[in-house]
Amino acid sequence: WGSHSRLYGRAWEWKDAILCSRSMYYGKALGDYRMFVSLWVFPYLFALSEMNYGGDKDDYLELYADGKLSLMAKHIYEVIAERGPTSTTMLRRRLGLDGGMDSRRFEHGLAELQRGLLIGAVDIARDNRWKYTFAYDSTLRQYPAQIERARTLRRREAMAWVLRWYLGLVGQA
Repeated sequence: WGSHSRLYGRAWEWKDAILCSRSMYYGKALGDYRMFVSLWVFPYLFALSEMNYGGDKDDYLELYADGKLSLMAKHIYEVIAERGPTSTTMLRRRLGLDGGMDSRRFEHGLAELQRGLLIGAVDIARDNRWKYTFAYDSTLRQYPAQIERARTLRRREAMAWVLRWYLGLVGQA
């Protein structure tokens, strides 16, 4: 077990180093599990996002008005937009959350923003009792070149590219 835990620890350290380098998007881009997304792939996924209204700073307000963004996600995004990279601990504090049902709504809001590629984890913070939590920032602030590239893509073009890329990865499945 010793070598397994050492290797697990090393993999965890690599994940944190890549996350903190901001050389890839890290978040729940395709569902409920966190994943790394290469920055050359990110524009295509952003162009396909249901929450992509063009990559403008006020898009979240349109999403909220259209019923595509929950109130909790809107509040989380507003704190991040105002403060920049913010840990989950500080987000909870700024939103006045103390657990219970609020905790579930908070986690759902964070996941919602990540699936829409509006935010991503960009750092590790040590401001909770476990001394480990993610800090999130807006993708608009962190990846402006990739979002600008996404603006030039049509959904159909982005989907075709992603499908070709995926099939190239899996080969003759």
